[in-house]
Amino acid sequence: MESSSVNATAGLPRISTCCFKLVFFLSRPTAAQIESVLKVERTAAPSYSLSGTTRDYHCVRLGSGDEVFQAAKRTLKNWKMMDLGWLCVVVSGRDAAIVVRHYGFWSVNVARVLRVEETETKYSMTYATLPEHAEAGEENFTVSHRPDDSVWYEIEAFSRPRHWLAKLGYPLTRMLQKRFARDSMRRMQRACS
Repeated sequence: MESSSVNATAGLPRISTCCFKLVFFLSRPTAAQIESVLKVERTAAPSYSLSGTTRDYHCVRLGSGDEVFQAAKRTLKNWKMMDLGWLCVVVSGRDAAIVVRHYGFWSVNVARVLRVEETETKYSMTYATLPEHAEAGEENFTVSHRPDDSVWYEIEAFSRPRHWLAKLGYPLTRMLQKRFARDSMRRMQRACS
């Protein structure tokens, strides 16, 4: 592995800022609560600039051959690279609610798929954060079948904290981002073995 460095539902615990609201939960959010957050963001546009972001790049070799590439592509298409136990995704059209358990509570952050690229040797998906996401930026996931027959999984992210809690806890935010990359690469390796 290589690395470089609106109102949802009445009664939901929320922390508000002057600019936007981010949904926090003391226990795992229900499907109805997650759908409520998705509904709030449905008409929102990605709102960020890559200026001032931190770039993270991670990649791992998954194996070789077309069978490994097809397994990797299926895993990515079905968002299974984010099925990590402490983090999962609920997809609704082009939007994805990223549900995260961290530091004793849960949060729901919504992103929107901007681009999907598929060729005979590559599958790539890029999503951008929406206004209620704790971070501002975009993330790209790619699986590629290279000329030497090797299959690789790459994650490239550009982000900066948007919510005041993400800014205040920036070292913890960075730890979560690194944990996600590590766990996602391991998930992809398991899916392709």
